[in-house]
Amino acid sequence: MKILFIAEGLDRPEAHVMAGLAGRGAEISLFLPPGQPTPEVLTGRVMRRDVPLKSRMDRASTRIFREFLREEEVDVIHCLRGNRPLATLLPALRPEPLPGRASPRLVAYRGIMGNISRWNPGAWMTYLHQRVDRIVCVCDAVRHSLLDAGLPSGRLVTIYKGHDPAWYRDQAPPDLTSLGIPRGAFVVGCAAQMRPRKGIDVLIRSIDHLTPSRPVHYLLIGDRLDPLIDKLAARAPYRDLVHPVGYRKDAAALSGACDVCVMPSLRREGLPRSVIEAMCQAVPAVVTRVGGMPELVADGESGLVVPPNDPAAMGVAISRFANDAALYARCAKGALDRIRSAFNVEGTVERTWALYEELVPATSHPCPLPGETPAPP
Repeated sequence: MKILFIAEGLDRPEAHVMAGLAGRGAEISLFLPPGQPTPEVLTGRVMRRDVPLKSRMDRASTRIFREFLREEEVDVIHCLRGNRPLATLLPALRPEPLPGRASPRLVAYRGIMGNISRWNPGAWMTYLHQRVDRIVCVCDAVRHSLLDAGLPSGRLVTIYKGHDPAWYRDQAPPDLTSLGIPRGAFVVGCAAQMRPRKGIDVLIRSIDHLTPSRPVHYLLIGDRLDPLIDKLAARAPYRDLVHPVGYRKDAAALSGACDVCVMPSLRREGLPRSVIEAMCQAVPAVVTRVGGMPELVADGESGLVVPPNDPAAMGVAISRFANDAALYARCAKGALDRIRSAFNVEGTVERTWALYEELVPATSHPCPLPGETPAPP
């Protein structure tokens, strides 16, 4: 089977899934923008080519795709994160490949909820385009959001993005005291791009509702794109307990050094990677009942799930972990078990391969059945 992957960049799970597919005998070509590194796990396993992907309508990239598809026979094209790879590729598929050659099947990826509407012309250039055979949804919540947007169920498949706890075993443990956190404190970590919809202000205000048996400090990892965060963090009593450290390359290691991982999102959350990385290191989570997070965190088993936009509920959940050693131990073990059982990279490889095998036997691209494709506005 010949697979073409197109991406603006690769994270660790995506690279390991490609390596797993190559181990099953897939011939993989990988298009990445110049300057984007090829992960070490893919060395000698993929054919790497550069493609600019400067915009959604990058004609130079479209020409590169068209020329490649004229030269190479491909069974499946898999566009990874973002709209740009998909929007740039689709014009290259017109006209169809050379006579006598089957059209490649096209797989897209969706990792967040919302922002797709049949009234948005841009959506018809990407996810609503009838040339897209399947959309891999990172969680069922994303799949349901696409169903609500009018996409046919037959095009949608949920495949969790798998991880491996072994990736984090040999990393050096960071010294949190260097960040101003005292020894012996119960550390609440949150790693995210801190936009307003992430609810970081709610997390900070949960301090008012803590009833811990020991000091609790909050470690905020990531770019702060919500000005309210710095305003809140500068106020008493928050300024002594909240430690914003900005973007960090060692974010996963910092999350693993925390006692609990929190994701307080208000809406549009898919399956947050930072929470998975923490759970891989036996760190239990407190998450809101938003998007795919209840699929990841089993309430009372691998973490605690609370309502969104509720500082009191979040403060109570954090206090429960700080005060109840038995609950903490059960959920710490449960977090690691949850990744091993349902969010492992081997399962992602297996389900992705099964998807390709479902698509490839067809000898030509199927015309949409009546009622399968949403009618244009």
